Amino acid sequence: MAAQAREWRPANEVEAGLLRALSAGDQRAYFEILASAPLYLPASAEAQQRGAPKLYSWDSDGLRIVPVYTSVEALAHGAGDVADAYLVVSYPDLAANWPDPTWKLAVDPQLSIGVVLDIGDIALAARGELTIPSVADILTAMVTDLVPANPVEDKLRAARLAGDVLAYVEALLDADVLVPVARTVSDPDEIAQPDFPWRPGPGPGRDITVFSSPERLAEGWPDGPSAVLVPFISVAQYWPGEGRAMAVNAGTPLEMTFPAEGVRQLIDKMYSELTGQRPPWSDEPPPLAMMQKVLLPDETSAYLRGGRHVVTGFVYPADDLRRLTTPAALYAGLGLLYPGSPFRPDDAEVHVLRWLAHCPALYRLARGGPDEATRLANGGWMVEPPPLGGTGVAAGDLPVAQLKVDSVFLPHGAVLVELTRTGRETVLASYDADFDAWMPAVPTDLRTMMGQP
Repeated sequence: MAAQAREWRPANEVEAGLLRALSAGDQRAYFEILASAPLYLPASAEAQQRGAPKLYSWDSDGLRIVPVYTSVEALAHGAGDVADAYLVVSYPDLAANWPDPTWKLAVDPQLSIGVVLDIGDIALAARGELTIPSVADILTAMVTDLVPANPVEDKLRAARLAGDVLAYVEALLDADVLVPVARTVSDPDEIAQPDFPWRPGPGPGRDITVFSSPERLAEGWPDGPSAVLVPFISVAQYWPGEGRAMAVNAGTPLEMTFPAEGVRQLIDKMYSELTGQRPPWSDEPPPLAMMQKVLLPDETSAYLRGGRHVVTGFVYPADDLRRLTTPAALYAGLGLLYPGSPFRPDDAEVHVLRWLAHCPALYRLARGGPDEATRLANGGWMVEPPPLGGTGVAAGDLPVAQLKVDSVFLPHGAVLVELTRTGRETVLASYDADFDAWMPAVPTDLRTMMGQP
């Protein structure tokens, strides 16, 4: 299983409880939480709309693995490149509809709190009738037993056991790595060419993989494609981007995955610290950011029924809001309960837009105030009433950037999401630029989905 290249933090109370239970060595409490928690099953909005729901799974050593996640964030990290929707289920739902008892359930397979087990094992472990090793326990044992193939792997092994991501990257910076390719490459300098044949790795995602030795390549990708030996620093410099995560030594005990949005930033940091220089690729544009806008109560129908696809007003980085899962929490975090506000803390639901901001220059930091004197004091450019905070930071209890945008067309794939006071999150529709229309997300019956691997 993969480790994360940045400090992982629980995205909700379920994950926090699982982490506490693991830290305390209380396996029964861990499985009691899983047995009753909401679980997120990857899905395809397009397949659901066609009436052919798809169950995501993959094969590993002859076993069929079905992934499920304990938060939307975990699902986005682990399966975001193959799933654009999800189904909220419970463990009893899964157990009652499980297609084949030989299939394995992988809970949070990319996280250190994850576990892979038979479908009935959660109930047994929750009753204290079964002990199951965690992903972290299994990985530690595998790394301890691994025989490094070269000095670089000696360092990678030590860093992996210590959980030291920076030491892991440092070991790679001066190393040559094997990059699987879609066609034969005779000259490693071809990696600088736009048509370099990067080959996504096997498994449920589409990560691009590199390996630190022929032994790790054979272990992680048996009978895989040909590979070219390239300096790791060149891999970083010419990384293809496009939302691709980097999996180093995927499928081996030395595996570590760097999220798509974190690959370049992490390597930039290490390059600068070790060389004292800026990376040669540092002038590239920043990665796309996911933005979120809270819709007024009467705005939702303008999008879903009126076909509106322009966004205007105050918006916020969506990643900073991921723990605000209810209307009341969102209002308090952003300071939306000002006098005369259309929002109420007891609202049953609220709707938000989420989309990738393709042109950062259009999103200006909201500096100013409700009057000219405050605008000047804040060194701002705008005069508006609340919810403008004026300092470029939301006026609520969450230190999140407040941005202002004027009439930007939403890109293909933007979603309209409903958040309820129970913490349930539902994607209601996604914007299809080809049809210039909002496509509703069709609810899927779990039993039907589980019959469609």
